[in-house]
Parts: sequence; C-alpha cells; structure tokens
Amino acid sequence: MQRSRTSRKLATIAVLAVLGSAAYVAAAGQPAPSWAKPVNRHPAAAALSATTTTAAGSGMSMAAVSGSIAALSFPVSRTLSRLSTPSLPRPRYLDPITDPTFGTRVTRVSDRTAMGVDLTGSTAFVALRNSYAKKQAWNSDGSLLLLGISNPAPLLDGNTYEFRDMISLPTDATWSNTDPDVILGVQATSGDLVRYDVWKGRTTVEAHLAGYRRLSLGDGEGNLSDDDRWVVLHGTTTAGGHDMILIDRWTGTRRVRHLAAAPNWIGMSHTGRYVVVSYNTAGMDANHGTVAFDRNLGFLRTIDARVSHGDLAVDGAGAEVYVAGNDCTVDAPVKARCSRASALAAFPLGGGRSYPVIAASTGYNPHGEHVSGRASGRPGWVVISDSGASGEATYPGLDQAFAVRVSPTASSTAPTVQPFAMLHHERGLSYISSAMASVDPTGTRIVWGSEWEGGAPAPVYAYVAERPAPAADNGGWGSVYSAR
Repeated sequence: MQRSRTSRKLATIAVLAVLGSAAYVAAAGQPAPSWAKPVNRHPAAAALSATTTTAAGSGMSMAAVSGSIAALSFPVSRTLSRLSTPSLPRPRYLDPITDPTFGTRVTRVSDRTAMGVDLTGSTAFVALRNSYAKKQAWNSDGSLLLLGISNPAPLLDGNTYEFRDMISLPTDATWSNTDPDVILGVQATSGDLVRYDVWKGRTTVEAHLAGYRRLSLGDGEGNLSDDDRWVVLHGTTTAGGHDMILIDRWTGTRRVRHLAAAPNWIGMSHTGRYVVVSYNTAGMDANHGTVAFDRNLGFLRTIDARVSHGDLAVDGAGAEVYVAGNDCTVDAPVKARCSRASALAAFPLGGGRSYPVIAASTGYNPHGEHVSGRASGRPGWVVISDSGASGEATYPGLDQAFAVRVSPTASSTAPTVQPFAMLHHERGLSYISSAMASVDPTGTRIVWGSEWEGGAPAPVYAYVAERPAPAADNGGWGSVYSAR
C-alpha cells in the first residue's frame, strides 16, 4: 500500500513563514547581526564550495572532492544488525555523551531555554530541530548549522554548536552549496526567488515570477544543483494549475513546463543534468510515480513507479541515482523498474532498472525510514535514519542512523554500513518527532530530531552524532570542522 506522504510532509507543519520580520531580519543598510562571523572552515568543506562545473554540466569534480576528504573520520564499518536501544537519560544541552552502542559522540544542540522559546505554548515552535533529511542543515563550509523546522529558526555555530541567533527564513530555506553565507528560498505568495545573506541580514530578490498564487522550492524537499547554477520551482497558478519552472541562475534564463498533476516534490539532481518530479500517485507515465526530465524539461523516463521516502545521490560508479526504500518489496519488479526484490534500492536517473542497496533477505523493514543524499563530497554513500516501521517488534537497522554504501558492485545481502547513533525515538508519535537525519556535506556527521523516548509530551530537540578522532586528525574530541 502506498504511504500517505502528502498528509505527513513537513510543508504541512504549522510554522510561521514571515520573511522580513523586523525582529529578526535586518534591512539593507542596517547593522549586521551581533554574533561573530565563523572563521573555522574545514579545508575539505571549503574544497566542496570551490568545485567548478565541467563542460558536460557536472556539478562537482568527483575525484577532487573525494580525494579532499579521504582522510576524514567516518563511523566504523560493521554489519547491519538487529540491536536494542539502550535506556539513557536525555543528554544535557551541549554536554556530549558517547553512544554506548557505536562509540560515536552525541551532542544535544538545541534547548528551549537557551533559545528563548516555549515548545508547549507557541504555534511557531513545535520542535527545535533540522527541517528534513533531504535538506542540508550545515552550510557549505560547515561553519554554521541551521535548525530550520521552525521560522524564525535557530542558527548555531557549526563547530561548537553554540546558539548564535534566531533568524527569519524564506519559505523552503535551502543553503547555497557554494556560498557559506547564503540561504536560498522563495517568498511563497509574492512569487519571488530570493537569497538571504545570514551575515549581512539582507534579502535580495533574484527572480520574480508573476501569475502564481503560491511558489515553492521543491515543496519543502527541493535542492539546487551542487554548483548552485540550476534551481527548479513549483508554481501553483491562480486557476489551480501546476507549473515546473527551471531557472539557470548564471544566465537568468527560465523554462516552464505545465504539469498535468500536482507534484509531491520537485528537485534538481546533484550535477544539474536532471530534474526529478515525484507525484502523489503511483504510475508509469510523465504524470505519475517518480520521473526524470532533462534541462529542456522534456520527459525522459519513469525512474520509479512508486512515491516513497528517498533522495537523490551519486553512487560509487559516478552515476546519478534516486535511493528509496519500500518500493522493490511491494511492487512487482517490472512495474517498479526493480531488478529484483530489495528493501532499499538505487534507481539510475540515466535509465535502466534499479539495483539493490539493502536486500530484502537482510530482514530490514523499509517502512519507517528517511534517506539523506546530501553528502555531496562523499559520493557512493547515503544516510538512512529509521524511525521504526509499525507492526514489527524489531528488525536490523531499527532506531538507527547509518551510512550505507551505494554502488552496483557493493553487496546488498551483507551491506557495508557505518552507524552514527541509536536514535532514541518511540514509534507511533507525531511525524515531526521522526528522526529525519541530514548528513553534512562531507558525510562525517549527522543531525536529527528526537523526543529521546520521552513520549508525546517531551520536546523534540536536535542531536549531532560524529565519530571523535585523535588530535592529530582533527584537533581533538570535537567535530571534523574544528580549527586546526
């Protein structure tokens, strides 16, 4: 049965989305924010910001980026296992603990008292956490961390995780992949694509699109190409129609295609070669399932017949893929474009059938997972955060966040995983308390949300997990972005 994703999307969460709030956004010419601009930028992350496109339109230099982070510290590889979540008290704010299962460092990075909000009495602040698995929470050089589920949203130091400020965000706020100071987004009802400079506190309109009663950047799940050149928007017309609008930010040119059905989300592939649309209804044509278009917005192919939690990534062979769970265990292989039964599959955007990432034979239950393919600097890996599938007491991967290898040559029956943490999440609670872990650009750490087994009344806070490395590797017990 297809999951009802539309009703659960983060875009439906009741949060304030007022761009230009006098309390939080400085107008042009006003003083910059009082907090100090971060200067500790890790060389590997800086390299990601500096990568350029090739003539073929690639959004990154794969060899250069991969080489630049080869020495970074990732979680220890192990077999995907059935594990029990240890009973632990909720960590104190900014007081790191060691995950007893995996030996990683876990830090609670949000707190309602420190950030001056009341999670029980405000309609704007129902949680203090990252926005979604498909949204990058760190800026391009790792110096800032945005907990963007609310608006205004907490902005943290990306290294120490200390609270800096509450900032008002554009709708569908999305970090630039190349400029660490810039957030892209839209003014949903005025039809503007905007950029917000978090250091200058200034909003600039990049493009105005008339004739739409609502504009979104991917319906809360969209991203730009890795070089920031290409962005695709969803415009809802005054008559209720749906347009897909592709903008070349380097030249200012636009292309528009009318969609016959409402999309669940629209996104750019990492290289910018493909526009991917996932509709609310399964199927095998241009208006159903999950489909790929070229940069002329011509329909290319159905990627996946179904609509599931998934993200766009680059696999170990350098091919662009859509990684999703559930599909190849529910649909027959021919219908879902699956090569064979699998719990998590990679669907090539360039055509052809999927290949399994986690085989169904492992016992993994792909009904409570989110996928994050946001580690642009670590091709061949995605992060899975499993918030718990209903109807099954336990299974391998339950309540865990782990990186998993994505490659047509990798074993899916004994997949290589690198666990970051146990998630301490109770099944059956509201969607906003689901883990939805987002991986940083280098693939070395994650941020997720959890009520930490406190039940429905407990606040949903943000937690960061990373593998501590020796001082010779990264300056000590802290993050890989620590100053050297």
